[in-house]
Formats: sequence, structure tokens, C-alpha cells
Amino acid sequence: MGSRTLKTGSKVSVKNTDKKGVITRIENGKYSIGTSKVFYVPAELIAEKTAPKKKTINQASPDRQKLNAIYSLLSREYMQHNKTCIAGFEGCKGKANEIHHRYKRSGYYLIMTNYFAPVCRSCHRYATTHSKKAIETGLSVSRMADIPYSFTSYEKKLMARYGVNLP
Repeated sequence: MGSRTLKTGSKVSVKNTDKKGVITRIENGKYSIGTSKVFYVPAELIAEKTAPKKKTINQASPDRQKLNAIYSLLSREYMQHNKTCIAGFEGCKGKANEIHHRYKRSGYYLIMTNYFAPVCRSCHRYATTHSKKAIETGLSVSRMADIPYSFTSYEKKLMARYGVNLP
């Protein structure tokens, strides 16, 4: 039985039989399974292994969900009009299929299209892993920079539609 502690609700099987069940009663150190009136001593029971509880990913806050919805709309529209990779790093594919955020993706910066850059996957990967080079070429802005929020009229309109307050 190992070091497992048996308690009410534990799944067990009875040694040398095909009987399985859940412990429903414990009396004087003996265990009853299901609706059975038979009691078993700990040595007769084998605790069933239970799968570890899956860690749940924290859901986005309501405000972030609204910003994500706005970003989804903006990014689709942006990519329709920006089909060429502007980075041109070694291995560039030429066709933009991703958006590089020049500054940050956190907070309201997620939806500031004036900091979007159309890039191919190869250049995006390069810009992410070689941030100094990306800053030198103007593709990225240092995260240490203090950039105020600035929204286009369309972004402000979407924020109002989705109930996001201006910062």
C-alpha cells in the first residue's frame, strides 16, 4: 500500500480479487468499499493511483480579454494591408505573415498599431532573439524607453465599442 493514507473517497482495489471501489466508511481502522457491509484491513487494499491535478492556466482579466478582442480585429485588418516583411534580416522570406510589436505587448501597447511591424516568421524569430540588432535597425524600440500611449481615432473608437476606458 506504500505511504498513501487511505481516507473516505479514496479509490482502492482489494488484493487477489477483481473488486474495486471507493472507500465509503472507516471504522476501527477497517475500511468499507461502496455499499458493501464487508470491512477490509489496510493490508488487503491497494490504493489506486490518481492522476495529478492539472495546473490550470490563469485566465486573462476582463480588461485583457477586451484588449485581446480589439487586437484580434486590428491585427487581421493590419495584415490585410501590410503583406511585405519590412525587416529584411538574413533568411527573410519577403512575405509578412506576423506582427512584430516594436515596443511592448503589455497593457494598452498591445493595440497601438503605430508600433506594429509586418514581418515574416524568420525575421520575427531573429528580432526576438537578437533584440539589440532589432533596436539598432529600428525594427524595435528599447523596453527601457518611456513611450506614452497614443491611439489613432480608430483605436479609440474600438476601445469605446468594447468598453475599454482610455488610460
